[in-house]
Amino acid sequence: MREYQGLRVFDLCSLGCGASVLAFGCAPMMGFCDRAKSLRALETAWDCDINFFDLARSYGYGQAESLFAEFARGKRDRLFIATKFGIEPDTSVRANAIRLLRGGFGGFRHLCRKERGAPDREDAFSGHWSPTRLRRGVERSLRELRTDYIDLLFLHSPPARITCRPELFEALDGLVSQGLIRSYGLSTDSFRAASGLAHARYSIKAVQYPYCPASGNTDVLTDPPDSVILNHVFGGRGTMRSAPAWIEVLERTAGLPSETKRKLRADEAASVLADVLINAAFNATGAQCVVISMFSPDHIAGNCRAVVEGSRFAATELTLLAHALRHSRAAEFQR
Repeated sequence: MREYQGLRVFDLCSLGCGASVLAFGCAPMMGFCDRAKSLRALETAWDCDINFFDLARSYGYGQAESLFAEFARGKRDRLFIATKFGIEPDTSVRANAIRLLRGGFGGFRHLCRKERGAPDREDAFSGHWSPTRLRRGVERSLRELRTDYIDLLFLHSPPARITCRPELFEALDGLVSQGLIRSYGLSTDSFRAASGLAHARYSIKAVQYPYCPASGNTDVLTDPPDSVILNHVFGGRGTMRSAPAWIEVLERTAGLPSETKRKLRADEAASVLADVLINAAFNATGAQCVVISMFSPDHIAGNCRAVVEGSRFAATELTLLAHALRHSRAAEFQR
């Protein structure tokens, strides 16, 4: 039985489906987190009603998609999978060593496997942003994920010149028509997302960009597509490690109501800060979804609880606290 019945869902990219408003970010898989911890975290997220998972070809030094496929076996029709094209897995000596360390035989298989086909040097884009490389990348992700389709494909931090060219988007539309992907979007910073939307509307259904007052990322899109998905809402691993210090910063905010101060001390610092960061992101941006990437089962459950049970803070308090975080000495607590 799942622990948290009632995690809200939203219509991902107007596909008529119910994806959880918290997505699970898979970037640490087979990198910071080994195979066993990664699989345990995926199962914990699933048990907490998260059915939307955010991956990329580059995650886990190229191994995250194939490991996710093991977790997804028998669940595919109940999952929503986003993956990305654009940033290739790291092939440095250090990355290859980590592949072997984290992946065992599977890591060796990935190390030996080569991408099919040569770069399209004659293509107008050159390199891996060409329509041909796009198709190869999608086909590779489909093989790794062991699925027939991808719900949402992001262009992963595309250069500005790419979002101004129609060829790649025409190729994306072709992949949608063929049923290989159901929708596509941009995963980048807010400035490039806004620029990309302005120059290349096409059928872009989603954008993913970072939002976190604690790290200074507080831009909001003024003309968003169907689905806005926020990432890096915790601003990095250092933020939550310094949760007690952040709570002290907030308590010292000039003019903060006494009731708000009481709420800041109502639970352990990490739980309260997670409440503030997740719900302030929803409150300030109107986003439909927030990506979380914590791999501790307690933290995953706590993040879900912050959304299921609702924030202990009113909307006006969340706005005030986000403002305080944004203007605090963030760098002091990120070290």
